[in-house]
Amino acid sequence: MIKVNNNGHDYIDLGLSVYWATCNIGTYTSTNQGNKYAFGETTTKSTYTSSNYVGGNADVAKQNLGGDWRLPTKSELEELVNKCSWKRNTRNGTQVITVTGPSGNLVQKSTMVRVAIQPQVRLQR
Repeated sequence: MIKVNNNGHDYIDLGLSVYWATCNIGTYTSTNQGNKYAFGETTTKSTYTSSNYVGGNADVAKQNLGGDWRLPTKSELEELVNKCSWKRNTRNGTQVITVTGPSGNLVQKSTMVRVAIQPQVRLQR
């Protein structure tokens, strides 16, 4: 597995058009869920409701991770979903999803993550 560090956060080459983070925003391990954010917001809340939704167009990855990090585009997410294999398993007693790319490299994420809506950060290739 090839991991590289950018601004204190690891990313991996899955063989796609961009590199992908090895964990979610708010954690440094693949078995931790990380933080939750409302779309377009950069801070966490104790509860998420329509009445406290601020919205906006902020990039939580850029804001919280700095460096070259940013959120993926819709086409980059579709590439991740369509070109990688996905498998649920257990790692250190935690349910994770193992995503294996065309390169054969893999990344594991907590199963609490919903890939389509949880920010998946990546670095421009």
